[in-house]
Amino acid sequence: MLLVASTLAVIGLVVFQLKWMRHSRELSEEIFNQRVCMAVCATVEDYGGGMLCTKTASQPSCHSGVAVANTAVELASDTAFHNSLRQSLDFYQIDLDYNMAFSADSLTRTCEQGIYQCQVPLPADSLSETAFMQLNFPDRQSFMLEKMHFMVTATILILLFTAAVLLFANWSLLKQKRLLETNMDFFNNMAHEFRTPLANVGLAVNMLGKNTRN
Repeated sequence: MLLVASTLAVIGLVVFQLKWMRHSRELSEEIFNQRVCMAVCATVEDYGGGMLCTKTASQPSCHSGVAVANTAVELASDTAFHNSLRQSLDFYQIDLDYNMAFSADSLTRTCEQGIYQCQVPLPADSLSETAFMQLNFPDRQSFMLEKMHFMVTATILILLFTAAVLLFANWSLLKQKRLLETNMDFFNNMAHEFRTPLANVGLAVNMLGKNTRN
């Protein structure tokens, strides 16, 4: 009974730990998504001294000698913009390589696909009216797993330690049970061995008493 109870306890602990790890993974992904969005939006707002958000395609602007792109196609190849984005990502502790793309159409689902999107107040090309900048991190999954490496290792060690303790406790209880059964058999055998000669002695005494009276 105790073995069954401890087994159920270990199974329950494993299920709880798996749910906890899943929740932690979702929370880590949510934090990662928020950091990427803040880094991208900060880069767009700060690019060219904040002139990107106020200029028009027909009126290119400059700030402190930094030329602001006219279209998203030019922005994609702008070294200053990439450097600014890299600095923002590093500030939010996202040291990952990324792929950048621009589209005139917005994606309906982004973060679930590992793609992060920010609307850029620039036409995608000379024929479009606006653009959506999309970032993709190819190593995102491995980055998330690396962040959870310590948590996964600690969880496995805790589960192994708990299982080992329960197994040792059950083994000790079974050993004590076998020892108790052995002692009970020994005492029963000893009692039987003592009762047999005593019974014979009692019979002999009764016989002697009858003979004496006769």
